[in-house]
Amino acid sequence: MGKASKRTKTHLLSIDIGSHSIKMAVGQSTGDKLKLTAIGKETLPENVVENGAILDPVTLKTVIQRMLKDYRIKQRDTVLTFESADIIKRDLVVNRVDPADQLDLITFEVGQYLPIDVDAYVIQYKVTDSFEEEGVQKLKVLLGAMPKDVVRNLYDLLIDAGLNPLYMDTHSNSLEKFIEVNFESVRLNKTLAFIDFGNEVIDISIFEKGMFKFNRLIHMGARDFDKILMNYLNIQREEAENRKKKTSVVAIQKAGTQKASYDEEIVEAVLKETTQFFEDCTDEIDKVFKYHTSRSADNKIDQIYLYGGGAQFKEIAQYFKERFDIPTEVLNTVQGVDLSLKGPVDEIPVFVHTIGALIRK
Repeated sequence: MGKASKRTKTHLLSIDIGSHSIKMAVGQSTGDKLKLTAIGKETLPENVVENGAILDPVTLKTVIQRMLKDYRIKQRDTVLTFESADIIKRDLVVNRVDPADQLDLITFEVGQYLPIDVDAYVIQYKVTDSFEEEGVQKLKVLLGAMPKDVVRNLYDLLIDAGLNPLYMDTHSNSLEKFIEVNFESVRLNKTLAFIDFGNEVIDISIFEKGMFKFNRLIHMGARDFDKILMNYLNIQREEAENRKKKTSVVAIQKAGTQKASYDEEIVEAVLKETTQFFEDCTDEIDKVFKYHTSRSADNKIDQIYLYGGGAQFKEIAQYFKERFDIPTEVLNTVQGVDLSLKGPVDEIPVFVHTIGALIRK
């Protein structure tokens, strides 16, 4: 983010389009400050968006326009943030060249080393380190390659909804900017794991001393828990989601027992399946943690932060702390942001990417 003396100002609408819901935030950044004036969230019907791809543009457009009206949002300059398993992320080492030629060099390298048609992707990169090797200046870059058809469909949708799309961010980039604003006191000397417990995927990002290290997606999420309740208790999606928020992960044996009409066999099945769900999730997360710590004897994880819809499980931070023996918190505060807004402020964990995308450097 630019220094305050430059008087860099942005007043934007941020939209995070996921498979489960749409999140919006309106805010203005001035120098090193961010002021939010509105946030809003609406659950999407099933089969509207999946893995970043729009399956039902008419319904999606209707939901966006209704949200703009309901939350009285008049800002039209928009930044979009989203995630998709189809986004290719890689660490590359390339020769340092003139900045005007750097993207061309990186695009060439991508075409050489990845089995993709580079013309079908939007290529973005960020320099994460620089060094000299055998007298040659090198750059370590984080590559992001987004399918052009996904980008185009999202762009066209926003235009059709009457918005003016100016920027597009991946979730990992939005998260990094959110961290820069909110973790200044700890980011310089600790390794932090940020876990987005989403609906379709669990998105893990590791930051070391304030620098992004790597990101991994696990293809399981909170909707798998919902399906267990829906299948065994014969309830609808909305009721399953409400029960999920009331479910204590530590005391999971109480899941599904709110109605006396459920027999003991059903309760036992719900307990078994939900327990297995959390064990499977944490086993996969543990593999990512072990990958990080195995890369160097000095690598460790000092703190876990949970966010996203799945972070709304009761006592999930305690469960993670006991499972990994690492201090864990739900990311439910925004220290570097002025919350002078209207909207569901109690749901800050699901607005991390939406807020981060507002921060323009």
